[in-house]
Amino acid sequence: MAVRMKDIAKDLGVSIVTVSKVFNNHSDIGAATRERVLRRIKELNYQPSLHAQGLASGRSFMVGLIVPDLVHAFFSEVAKSISTVIRREDMGW
Repeated sequence: MAVRMKDIAKDLGVSIVTVSKVFNNHSDIGAATRERVLRRIKELNYQPSLHAQGLASGRSFMVGLIVPDLVHAFFSEVAKSISTVIRREDMGW
């Protein structure tokens, strides 16, 4: 099961907001707390959920493409090219 911010917060006796602020490098967290949270994040190999971030921010970081037929070489090439450019550029939407 994936580690959640909630799990880290509970382990350390801090709020989820504190863990989030540490993860996002906000300046209003004390050095000792920041170090404890960062150490626990590293120990548990915490990786943020892109789905959860999308729900919280209202941005899914997904691209939709509607084509009439992927069997036709032209449309499959367009889809493949778009995918290649997005991955190479890491658009950061």
